[in-house]
Amino acid sequence: MKNIMGKKIKSYIKKLSIGQKSIIATLILSFGVLLIGVSAYFGVAKINSDYERLLKEDIIPLNKLQKCREKYISDIFAYIYNDRESKDIKELGNSAKKSWNEYLRACYYQNRNLSDDFQNDIQNVQKEITVIDEFISSWKKNSDKKPFLQQLYKLDTALSSLYHQYENRINTKADKDRSNFSQAQYFVIVLTILLTLLTLFLSYLIAKSFKKMVENLADISQKVDQAYQKNEQEIIAKVEEAVKEARRNDQIIYQNARLASMGEMIANIAHQWRQPLNALTLLIQSFGIKSMTGKLTQEFIDKQVEEGLRLAVSMSDTIEDFRNFFSINREKEYFDLKETIDTTLEMSAFFIKDENIEIIVDAKEDIKVYGYANEFSQVLINLINNARENFKQNSILESKMIKIKLKKFDNKIVLDFLDNGGGVDEAIIDRIFEPYFTTKHKSIGTGIGLYMSKQIIEMQIGGEISVENIECEYKGEFFKCAKFSITLPHN
Repeated sequence: MKNIMGKKIKSYIKKLSIGQKSIIATLILSFGVLLIGVSAYFGVAKINSDYERLLKEDIIPLNKLQKCREKYISDIFAYIYNDRESKDIKELGNSAKKSWNEYLRACYYQNRNLSDDFQNDIQNVQKEITVIDEFISSWKKNSDKKPFLQQLYKLDTALSSLYHQYENRINTKADKDRSNFSQAQYFVIVLTILLTLLTLFLSYLIAKSFKKMVENLADISQKVDQAYQKNEQEIIAKVEEAVKEARRNDQIIYQNARLASMGEMIANIAHQWRQPLNALTLLIQSFGIKSMTGKLTQEFIDKQVEEGLRLAVSMSDTIEDFRNFFSINREKEYFDLKETIDTTLEMSAFFIKDENIEIIVDAKEDIKVYGYANEFSQVLINLINNARENFKQNSILESKMIKIKLKKFDNKIVLDFLDNGGGVDEAIIDRIFEPYFTTKHKSIGTGIGLYMSKQIIEMQIGGEISVENIECEYKGEFFKCAKFSITLPHN
């Protein structure tokens, strides 16, 4: 019966025309491809759905749990071990508790029915965190940290158990997904083999009829190959253009970084220009006052014009100093320290005299240093301005003194800059060279001057700068003074 049916089918196929055979082969092939595509689509969709479910139910809560663990075990442990101030540990505790609450929300929002083991582990962690919170609320600097550390170890154990629960769940789901993928893959392979065999059978029957078609396909294949080569060249050109665009973007980023540095420079120029501009304003107003009183003489005009030009030159020099500081193509040179000190004090003489500050310079030797004179002058200006602001901030109106002492040793030069403006608060003395750190109001200080001074001394001249508080005598009285020591290499 089967042989008779097979012969009838074979006879029927032989009677079909080339077009009919082609249509049948095309339909079978299209149906098979469609079936394979649908199977692959649903398989991939199932895998994607499983992955999204895994991401929402396990991976996101797992990441939040890991963040919580870092807050408690890493940050708080390091804090306790290093004995910091008590007010900071409460902030760390609040941050860690916030991370734990975020984990709970993520966990219960995506997993409304958790297993008993999960519930028990979560309750254990919650219990340990409650104990940690009690430690944090009662913590003092001199408290015994051993019980606290032991509790942190218990919390770490509880968190690790909960973490392993997630790992096991993820592995279980991953194994299930792999099994589903293998089944789908097996189905697609079997379907492909059957389709291939059927296609080969039909192709064998119509092979001779397709000879001309094969020749046409060869021509088409050649054209496709040419089109492919053309597309390949276009792709290469697009890739090269993308690389060039990336380089242009890198250049833009570099320029933005330079602009950011220029922003700091402009803020410092404004800091340095504030009092010269005030002085220029007063100078200009003096012309009006003298004119109204009839005392405007040529001698007064010449003197004020000279003073105005000096201030303008000083402001121009300030711009030049900052430009040199950010310039790349600069050359070092030997410059005289005493001459640079005198020039800097001359530039600041107007303000120093106006504020009744006595300058004491102890620099008898002519000492030369290899570096940048303008930058070193800027350091001195920053220290002078810092001293002036200290006098104002501490309401020191009389007996104001700045002392600059220069000493030479065999292999180094030390410049001590001393002012009796009340010294530096011991709580922040280790931070005054940090960028943007200032104890003054924003309208007074930007926190850049001392940071920039440190960069100039250490990065550009190869020296060191430090600060300490000392007690010094001036006019028979003792003052708390800030002493900046600049150590420079001496060749």
